[in-house]
Amino acid sequence: MSRLRVFALLAAGLAVAAAVRWPLLPYESVDYQRYYENWYGFLVANDHFAALRYDFSNYNTPYLTLLAAASFLLPGVRDVFAIKALSLVFDLTLAFFVGKCVALRYRESRAVPVLAGLSTLLLPTVVLNSAMWGQADAIYTTFLVAGVYFLLRGGGPRAEAAAFACFGLAVSIKAQALFLAPALFWFAAKRALSLRFAFLAPLAYALTLLPAYLAGRPIYDLLLIYANQTQEFRSLSIWLPNAWQWVSNEHYEWWPLGLVSTAAFVLGAAAVVRRARAALTPELLLALSAFSLFAVPYLLPKMQGRYFFPAGIFALVVAFRRPRLWYWPVFLELASLTVYAGITLDWPIRHTVIPLLAVPGLALLVVLARRLLRELGFRLPPEGVRRWFLRRVRARRAAAVPLAVLAACLASVFAFGLAGGRFTRSAGDDPVSVRTLARAAHLSPEHSFVPFTRRTLDADGAAAVVRDGGAAPLGDLLLGLVRFGFADDPATELAAARVAMAAFFCLAALLAYLSLVRLTGRRYAALGATLLAFSSFAGGAWDSVAVEQAPALFSVFLVFHGLVVFAGTGGGGGGGRSRNCWRSAARRSRSPSRRTRCSFPSSCSPSSPPSGSGGGVPRTRTGTTPLPRRGLREPFRQRGSARCGIRWRSSRSSSWGSAGRWSDSPARTNGRWRTAASGSRSGRRPREAPPSPNAPGGRPARSSRTR
Repeated sequence: MSRLRVFALLAAGLAVAAAVRWPLLPYESVDYQRYYENWYGFLVANDHFAALRYDFSNYNTPYLTLLAAASFLLPGVRDVFAIKALSLVFDLTLAFFVGKCVALRYRESRAVPVLAGLSTLLLPTVVLNSAMWGQADAIYTTFLVAGVYFLLRGGGPRAEAAAFACFGLAVSIKAQALFLAPALFWFAAKRALSLRFAFLAPLAYALTLLPAYLAGRPIYDLLLIYANQTQEFRSLSIWLPNAWQWVSNEHYEWWPLGLVSTAAFVLGAAAVVRRARAALTPELLLALSAFSLFAVPYLLPKMQGRYFFPAGIFALVVAFRRPRLWYWPVFLELASLTVYAGITLDWPIRHTVIPLLAVPGLALLVVLARRLLRELGFRLPPEGVRRWFLRRVRARRAAAVPLAVLAACLASVFAFGLAGGRFTRSAGDDPVSVRTLARAAHLSPEHSFVPFTRRTLDADGAAAVVRDGGAAPLGDLLLGLVRFGFADDPATELAAARVAMAAFFCLAALLAYLSLVRLTGRRYAALGATLLAFSSFAGGAWDSVAVEQAPALFSVFLVFHGLVVFAGTGGGGGGGRSRNCWRSAARRSRSPSRRTRCSFPSSCSPSSPPSGSGGGVPRTRTGTTPLPRRGLREPFRQRGSARCGIRWRSSRSSSWGSAGRWSDSPARTNGRWRTAASGSRSGRRPREAPPSPNAPGGRPARSSRTR
């Protein structure tokens, strides 16, 4: 692309970015009305920079210094415009460094770096964070991206010194910049980053405190700003979809466990990176940085909804340099956008949708960790989750369509419930719901997990635990879980109970479909039967809050599916061994001959047949006939003996004999059972065994799995 076209693209992108931000500038967010407006007014009233000697804000000195500079340079501008101007300037700087990081990958292209920078400016979270909320996340993220850019560019000691200085400046703006510290520690453990310039990070941090110190603020007060910030909010997770969304705030005293688990994760990852076989390439360095910015806030408690901002920017850079990882920034952007929309529009999704977003976040974390391990040179188990899933999906593409239809129908249950507000409506006059909620009201966290009991009040008004014979243990357990997490909000408790019932309903339908597929082998027939059977029960997930029905249905189908699987594997895994025994023999046997394929001679070799094998199917080790995975309608002759090197012949020919006797003698070989080394028919001279492949002039034996 020519320079003129690149310049036109850049001008058009900047115009669109300005047009998108302009209507949002007059908006006054809750944080602006509660914090920023008061801070800015205090700076103006106390002679700008001289006001830094007072303790009027919980933010660190560098950001307050920037606010003081804005109040001094923009005296006639509205407060909200002057505050947001800082973030807008750093939006442009952030887009510039993002483009520079991408330009290191596409050195011969001018358009791709420009597109990366414009994509950063047009990200919804960047627009909302700066132009609408006036937050400072773009400021410290700019320094983080700049530091990583210097490491990617290389240049020896100067690049490392610049990287540590940028990291110190980022930490001085906001403490969330420390999310990148584990990545720097990993680089140092791999000896890809020298620590001789690490002192520049605290030095840069100390220099940013000088304006307030020279103005007269005590040094110990400046050093304790971030420590005091941790005591302001008493919540394990504030809108951020991380692991602590699943823990009730009643257990706030558990937050040190988050610090311990995060420290263990960082140290374990450092040991893994240090023992990696592969060198840290620029792509790995950037991917590990983005992974650190995503994993640390996901594991730490007391995180706010904006803390995925730097992870989203770094994931965008990774996606531009490695397009196969496009799903990383997409998920972070959707999750952050959901949080921004919920806070701005006051949607009641904090205790419903946000915890659900933490589930795909955990899945993404596992997928990225697995990918990074492979790139670091580690050999993962061959039967890993991803390979196991992909192999079965590719081998059975026909199963994807009915599963997709079933998933769409089950998703419509949640979609219809959310769109119609059925999850959040009141119980009404439904006697089941009223009775269930009345029993739940008497359950306390300390007595909710005791079956057949409930807490009530006696005649004197004292608390007492009495027996409740009308409640099932599973029902009380689920009610206890609901009360355990949402004891102070009856409406949220009711919505959570309905969501749990819908989840049990979907799981029961999935188990029913899988069981029918195993029994019949007809996927679409199983799909139709499942949808027909569960269509009448779909509305029960929200029309009543009876916690015994849907879990009981799920339990029944779970037991039923377990019985089907148990029968299909021959009762205890014997069928699985018979199916793969020829593969195991090829791996374990040291003999070059292919005549003996079964690695379990006691279960399926011709020399030691199982008892009662009068039919045409060799039995497994446990003495039961394996159920074919394709359904009961498939003839048994398609399984069993052919896998173990035994040829099957139809019993229609009377000249083959009818006895179920087993003999190693060629003259007494049963016609129905015939090995590769036995004679073709009873009384005939047996065929000679094929020569060994290692023998002179020998050739490999042909496969004996023929009819």
